[in-house]
Amino acid sequence: MAVITEDQLLQSLAECYALVKRDPDAEKEGMTCCMTLISGPSKTADIEAVMVHGAHGPREMIIYVIAGN
Repeated sequence: MAVITEDQLLQSLAECYALVKRDPDAEKEGMTCCMTLISGPSKTADIEAVMVHGAHGPREMIIYVIAGN
């Protein structure tokens, strides 16, 4: 589950990569450029062509977007 504000939404991964650049000052504070991207619920049909949800990640993804800041 995630709670974000409208201004935190990005148009694309390219916009995300442009924002996440190496910042020596942030590194001094202990910040890293490591991130995890979760694109949505996982699913696979690898085993006997049976669809399984949540096999390699979350079964569902809930995002609350706070609008009108």
